[in-house]
Amino acid sequence: MESIFHEKQEGSLCAQHCLNNLLQGEYFTPVDLSSIAQQLDEEERMRMAEGGLLSEEYRTFLQQPSGNMDDSGFFSIQVISNALSVWGLELILFNSREYQRLMMDPINEKAFICNYKEHWFTVRKLGHQWFNLNSLLTGPELISDTYLALFLAQLQQEGYSIFVIRGNLPECEADQLLQIMRVEQQHRPKLIGEDEARTSGQRTTVQHGVETQHGVEQGVVDDDDEELRKALALSRQDIEVEDEEADLRRAIQLSMQDQTTTIMELAFSLLICASLFTPSLQYPEARSPNITDLTFKNIDFAMNLYVKIASSHDNNIFFSPLSVSTAFAALSLGARNATRHEILSGLNLDTLEKGGQLELIPQLFQHLQGNISQAGTLKLEQGTALFVDLQFQIENSFSDQIKLYFNADVQNVEFKNTAISKEIINKHVEEKTGGKVKEMVTALDPLTRMMLINTIFFQGAWKYPFNPNGTEIGRFYVDKYNVVQVPMMFCVDKFSVASDDELRAKVLRLPYLGGASMLIVLPDLHVDYTTIDDEINAERFLMWIKNMKQKKLEVSLPKFTMEQSYALHNILPAMGIQDVFKDTANFKGMSQEPGLKISQVLHKAVIEVNEKGTTAAAATSVGITPYSMPESFVINRPFFFFIYHEATNSLLFMGR
Repeated sequence: MESIFHEKQEGSLCAQHCLNNLLQGEYFTPVDLSSIAQQLDEEERMRMAEGGLLSEEYRTFLQQPSGNMDDSGFFSIQVISNALSVWGLELILFNSREYQRLMMDPINEKAFICNYKEHWFTVRKLGHQWFNLNSLLTGPELISDTYLALFLAQLQQEGYSIFVIRGNLPECEADQLLQIMRVEQQHRPKLIGEDEARTSGQRTTVQHGVETQHGVEQGVVDDDDEELRKALALSRQDIEVEDEEADLRRAIQLSMQDQTTTIMELAFSLLICASLFTPSLQYPEARSPNITDLTFKNIDFAMNLYVKIASSHDNNIFFSPLSVSTAFAALSLGARNATRHEILSGLNLDTLEKGGQLELIPQLFQHLQGNISQAGTLKLEQGTALFVDLQFQIENSFSDQIKLYFNADVQNVEFKNTAISKEIINKHVEEKTGGKVKEMVTALDPLTRMMLINTIFFQGAWKYPFNPNGTEIGRFYVDKYNVVQVPMMFCVDKFSVASDDELRAKVLRLPYLGGASMLIVLPDLHVDYTTIDDEINAERFLMWIKNMKQKKLEVSLPKFTMEQSYALHNILPAMGIQDVFKDTANFKGMSQEPGLKISQVLHKAVIEVNEKGTTAAAATSVGITPYSMPESFVINRPFFFFIYHEATNSLLFMGR
């Protein structure tokens, strides 16, 4: 037995119901929201007072009622936004340019908040299914994936403002249980007051079927055709604005007559899938891979590469996994047979090759790079270039593809003239990385036939800057025997943290303006940081992000600059990428002339972290539990750090 939390309308407290239904519990009371509203009012009053306490504008302001709440229980979007920020969540307007540029499918989101006039309600995914948790309904309403986009479009047509919820929602039992179960709703909930037979505390029952990892879902699956038919019929109706407002007022008025909070109980019918197998079952079509899938595979590749680098480097580590994976994804377009298979296996993309979906790989990378490049105030630039010896003729189809999907440039150079070739390549890298990566190539083999270069340049300003006046020299404990003096930056603000009990480490998120963050993993005292190297993986990284809780915190962070270079041709063979370096390499998709192979893969990365933010650049040539906040988070011993793009969770840089 499990429950989906659903608060029904009480007075005009739809903002409270909206938040609690979103978070799946009694997280906020009217007192909590009133406190936030009063704080916003006070901040606005102080801003107005800056113009003078005797000014006409200030006097007029004091005579006006609060714009953040009223006596009926209404709360503004600013109150909702601030309430969500406590849980590390933020709102993005669904039809804004910022969101539309991401080209995200609504079904890949986690939740939406909708507003019409003074009414707020939540649409949230629980498990793998969507629910309309409108407090004006008698219970949660199941929405199929097929219908979701039409449902949102219909709301917009009716005048609703829709906001996407970004961040990691608190865990709830309903979400966990519905990860393995699917629900069928036998009776649609009605608008409060429509059903005269409604009684206080009514429970709406829905039947479930079970879907296991090795089974096939049985029972009644959401009838998408029926949903579409209803949605299209609804969209053809001419809905008068006056009628819509009248319905809204009527529902709120009726709800005030019987103020109740309902939790919808879910009755589960457990079915053994194997016994239900019949030839008449219809299998769902295989879902096409999307950016989320690619991001997970890129993170997994990043963690694998980190482990290999760490096994042979005892000192500081810093590199850009996205730069490396992008370079080799571009290279795979020209590889064939075993050479291509090894590249894709090393990048964890071989499942697409086996599934006959090779054409999706460059498309996914193109889409991913497009999303990351639209990162608002962040300066984030990527580029790929292929340098080929004059004696080799590159296939036009290959040049066109890497130009289209990776925005790559193809240049002919005379490698036997090493001085000129080195100058051309280094100049290209320096320009693409804002002058941060210099002398990418220090020595060049005159027998080189091809060099693939990928660059990535990142510059981000802290969302909560460190005060330069607070920076002072402090101790950094390299190990039990070595202590160094370093400049320590200091900041007090609201930050998100979590604790990994298994690793015995704490995790801190330092956000940048524009949609990126630095994640810092600090091992507990007396924990050898090298023991964590083999435990870092994609699942753990995403779990850290998911389990963040926000609270006011004092943070002390070393101010540092790091520059690291790696000969990846000595590391990648251990990850299965070997054939590209051999005489047997097959790059027939790039050139029909024999003899093309990769002689070396050089990677150089530079990072500078100071009070204002972070500047980073790189170039590549081919159970967890919420943490109870301490008063301070002092990073004065070896730590791990990750810079990632929040909207896609793409790992841009990582280091130790």
